[in-house]
Amino acid sequence: QVREPLRQLYPQGVDCVLECIGEATLKDSLRCVRPKGVLCQTGALKHVENFSLHVLGEIPSSVKVTCYESDGLTGAVLAPLLERLLNAIQQGKLSIPLDPTEFSLAQYEAAMAFLDSKDRKGKVVVTVP
Repeated sequence: QVREPLRQLYPQGVDCVLECIGEATLKDSLRCVRPKGVLCQTGALKHVENFSLHVLGEIPSSVKVTCYESDGLTGAVLAPLLERLLNAIQQGKLSIPLDPTEFSLAQYEAAMAFLDSKDRKGKVVVTVP
């Protein structure tokens, strides 16, 4: 249950919720979003047994809901690809360039500007306390 403590901090709700857990928290997360806010559900709820979300009854009419689903990259497709990537990294044939510049969450806007700059040398890390 995140709704009660969140609403104490943000009585009107928050602009956006990234829902990564699933069925257990989805309905509660919906009630954390302010009117005209967005909830983004990651993962596929269609695989959860006995799960039903009555669209008109459970989603507040003023909340936009989006979904990211990666069913194409699961099981037999994803496992061999990940194995090849990990082997290449272990053998030194593949590296992921990380820029030495790190940003805190409070510096998020600066990090986004840095991503667009010509000074960036790789992926940018934003640390969350």
